[in-house]
Amino acid sequence: MNLLRGIARGTTLLLLLGAIASCAEKDLYNSDEDARKSKLPSEDSYFGFQLRGNIPLNVDYAASGFVGNVEVYAEDPLDASGKLKEGITPIYKAFTGNGKISATMYVPTAVKEAYLYTKRMGLPRCVKLTGNANGFSYDANKVVGSRTRAAAAKGVLNDKLPYQLAPEDRVDNMYSLCTWDVNGFPTTANYLSKTSYDMSGLTARVQAFLEKNRVENNGKNENLRIDANKLNITIPDNIDGTKIEVSFVDENGAFQNVFGYYYYKTGSAPTTREDFLNIKKYVIFPNASYDSYDLKCGDTAKLLFFGKDGISTPTEDFPGGYTIGWFLISNGAPGVAPNYSDNIARIPGEYVSIQDQSTRNICLSNEAGDDRQFITLYDETSKLLVVGIEDEFGKTTGDNDFDDVMFCVRTTPEIEGDRPSIPDETPEVKPETETIVGTLAFEDNWPKAGDYDMNDVIIEYKRAITYDKDNKAIKVEESFTPKQKDNAAIYDNVFAYQVDDMGSVTLPAGCEIENGSRSIVITKGVKYLQNQTFTITREFGSSIDKDKVKTDFNPYTIIKGIRGAGRAEVHLPKKSPTDLIDRSKLYSESDAYFIDKDGKYPFAIDIPIVGFIPADETKQIDSAGQYPSFKTWVNSNGSQAADWYLKDKGAK
Repeated sequence: MNLLRGIARGTTLLLLLGAIASCAEKDLYNSDEDARKSKLPSEDSYFGFQLRGNIPLNVDYAASGFVGNVEVYAEDPLDASGKLKEGITPIYKAFTGNGKISATMYVPTAVKEAYLYTKRMGLPRCVKLTGNANGFSYDANKVVGSRTRAAAAKGVLNDKLPYQLAPEDRVDNMYSLCTWDVNGFPTTANYLSKTSYDMSGLTARVQAFLEKNRVENNGKNENLRIDANKLNITIPDNIDGTKIEVSFVDENGAFQNVFGYYYYKTGSAPTTREDFLNIKKYVIFPNASYDSYDLKCGDTAKLLFFGKDGISTPTEDFPGGYTIGWFLISNGAPGVAPNYSDNIARIPGEYVSIQDQSTRNICLSNEAGDDRQFITLYDETSKLLVVGIEDEFGKTTGDNDFDDVMFCVRTTPEIEGDRPSIPDETPEVKPETETIVGTLAFEDNWPKAGDYDMNDVIIEYKRAITYDKDNKAIKVEESFTPKQKDNAAIYDNVFAYQVDDMGSVTLPAGCEIENGSRSIVITKGVKYLQNQTFTITREFGSSIDKDKVKTDFNPYTIIKGIRGAGRAEVHLPKKSPTDLIDRSKLYSESDAYFIDKDGKYPFAIDIPIVGFIPADETKQIDSAGQYPSFKTWVNSNGSQAADWYLKDKGAK
């Protein structure tokens, strides 16, 4: 018994002595590392060689309730026809919450301007973001365009309703419910109000319905066209005092258009050019587009009845026995060339026959056959009529999606009709994916000075982050492809990357999780793996912000593949090494925070493109014939030539 106690005491003593020795060794080790570090300039004094950076993004669409995915581009993403350019990729993506975004984008530092784009119905398709020292922003509440200029267009000839738009000797009978500024936004006091119904739910349902219909009908919606007797609103003879409101919903057209209405005794519809010229027409939206600067989804105007003669004292109450139709003047909005004096389109000289497809610039809802440019839908949830218009006709033919101008109509009391119905369900917001690509280039002589050709290890990567409507990451698929040349490196280097939030991981053959470093490692030397792609999937269950996943990425190479004693790791400048590195190598030889001590070259760099052309073997990356703009970038601390990798040898 005493012997056992003695053995136990001896064992305890040995353990304690070992722990003390270990602590002493660690303290000495830390002391040596600190001593080496103390001889260097501070980390902040070194240029970080970062080609990506954090830029704040603040967006307010002034559209309460809207949830929609938006994309940020480093150039105008739309072509001359207003369509998204082929092959263009966003630098950032996210969902709005209640029509707003407040986020930090991790984007290339070469970005000088940015454009906000969305396919979400009810929001402006594309706006240029305001850039300043505080990042990029867009606030629809503050966008005023040229509101300080002339309040009303010259075509408004009188000062009371209905506003006359042309001299009496012109035969078009064109009037307006409002005056407007040079951008076509109404300036008449209290003319527009905001709808109280759930516009966000409506637009989501309409968009989903039209997208599904296009898929089923060869990419078009022309099957939804119906005749005027169903499209127009006919007030029954036995109902008097019907009130009608029209709300702007969306525009996705090639032009800036004028939209309005007319009315006639039921059974006396206009069918000829003479009929239509003689009927009085009233502009509702002088510029039915977001380009009017202030017009937003849900802006609502009340239609007025001006009596049988069309110019009497107005009332909001429409009598029974009348029918309301719609018209659109294509590209006729105020200020749109070649309009005169900010007036509505030149009429009658160019206010052309509704039958003459070769020259006309106007369409009306009473047209028939293939001339019909309108569709109408009934939303069962909101009890609203939704009307869509195709704005390319005459000399040009549109894509027949019929969403170039969209508005909705509320009648009180509700007037029923036989129209296609939108299902009584708001579609689920589907997850989106944001993809980040780049090229990692490493110098493998660390901690000694290398030749800084930055081609010893070249890894192209793609990180595809799938996220939900709350901008929470669901999963990330990360692909890595070694691209260095056969003779680029002598050493058998291994690639790895460290993350804080590992998630649930699915690994391909040839990869493993190294728990001691919280890293995923491609176990074979990359010099033997040219053009082989390894794809790792990590799933999170919507528990982490997707922007955090983007920056939670610490790639590195393990020199010579040594993963035990003497382990050497090369990380991006100012990134932390793993706990498994041989710390005696840190801040030794030429190393200063994974930067050469003279501050001119990094030991690793993350280039925000794929297809990067590496420097030639043993030639410094900034030498003649390679990337001399690299030196300009470094000497300016990143303020100049931030796109050096697209110039010189990389110019295409």
